[in-house]
Amino acid sequence: MSKKTLTPSILSLVASGIQVKGSKRFVADKTSIKEANIGWTGSNFDRFFLDKVEEDIGDATIAIHRLEKSSVDAPIRKELGENREETKLVHLFDLIRKQSEGQQGHLLVNGYANVAYIRGKDGNLRVVNARWYSNDRYWSVDASSVENPREWLHGDHVLSSDC
Repeated sequence: MSKKTLTPSILSLVASGIQVKGSKRFVADKTSIKEANIGWTGSNFDRFFLDKVEEDIGDATIAIHRLEKSSVDAPIRKELGENREETKLVHLFDLIRKQSEGQQGHLLVNGYANVAYIRGKDGNLRVVNARWYSNDRYWSVDASSVENPREWLHGDHVLSSDC
């Protein structure tokens, strides 16, 4: 008789069925950054996403999960699964624009990270994190490799496709 070991879930569903708008043509440029009230972008975000163009991206439904224990990207991505892990940049920007002044909504505005896995201009999947800075009254976004050993913290939120 073999024992099956269950891996405890590191994500808990916070919300599903969240409608986000797509775009015929979205460019992550200075204009879209300003419209979303993003006051700071990290050098990696600039390198992999600034001037990135997404075309013919439809409206979508996403889900948000709460990280129940600190974790690096690999276990988070494994739990989400390949068919759900990727989010489009235009969809993240839509959520940020809806909370551009730090008002309550689907994204965290308490200083914790809102994490999304998005393809960069180079075609590689990257992790993008958005945080609201209440003292400065703006969003900050940065990006890194999904291979980066950085841990996301218990309580951070992770976006995914809600398929």
